[in-house]
Amino acid sequence: MKARRLILEADSSTESRATVSRGRPTREAGAEVNTVREKEAPTEKGPRTSEVRLTTVASSRTTRKDKGKDVLIEEVPPTHDEVSLAGIKMKTPLKRIAEVLAVLSDSEEDPTALEEVVARAVEGAGGAECGPLKDLPLLQYLNRKQEKYAEATTNGTYVEIVRNRTRTKVAAAFAVVVKECRNQSTEAKLEACRSVYNAESLRVDELTATAEKEQEYEAELAAKAKCEGARILDLELIEKLETECSELMSQRTQAEEQLCEMETRLWEAEEKNWQFVS
Repeated sequence: MKARRLILEADSSTESRATVSRGRPTREAGAEVNTVREKEAPTEKGPRTSEVRLTTVASSRTTRKDKGKDVLIEEVPPTHDEVSLAGIKMKTPLKRIAEVLAVLSDSEEDPTALEEVVARAVEGAGGAECGPLKDLPLLQYLNRKQEKYAEATTNGTYVEIVRNRTRTKVAAAFAVVVKECRNQSTEAKLEACRSVYNAESLRVDELTATAEKEQEYEAELAAKAKCEGARILDLELIEKLETECSELMSQRTQAEEQLCEMETRLWEAEEKNWQFVS
């Protein structure tokens, strides 16, 4: 038999999709067929068509909404050429389709890619000419995706998921606020340290300028003291020289007086000699 896949748009408030969450039991233990319609002509022998709507899949996981879309499989009786292949028809792996929906929906991939993967799974499993070798790469790909996202599956209801996301957002916002407060306090401390450093720098500059002025003043005082000492020495030397000069002057005066006396005596002696000679 041939398997054809139909996707019908439905109201999001009434329709749901079958997804799987790891770690929780299923609500229903088997596959339920909601509607089966069979149309058969009363007089003519024509092909029969049956429409089967799959709503729930037997699995070890819970279900979740499917964005208002149902997956339908319409079974068409085989033609005369396909009667020989009816005996080897493969059954649709409902568990594998459910796992496909669960893994791809939990991995938050594109819905278009999800539909393509499901279509490939249904067509590959339902086609008589496909065989198990054609399904092998797809099943290996699905197994890898299932192992990859096994630990990332979210358990719980939609309310719990929203609540956890809200808590995560609140915690992240609180962490941001705390970080901003820490940054503000750090900036305030840095500004206070900077102001203190500037004040200390000004104080150091003032002290350095004062020390330089004091050093210059001390140098000037030392130079003045040196000049004063030299002046005192000069005065003492002048006084000493004046004393010596006065002594020499007195000695000269005495020598002149003695010379005058000697000249007077010599004159008297010459007069006596002249008188004696005459």
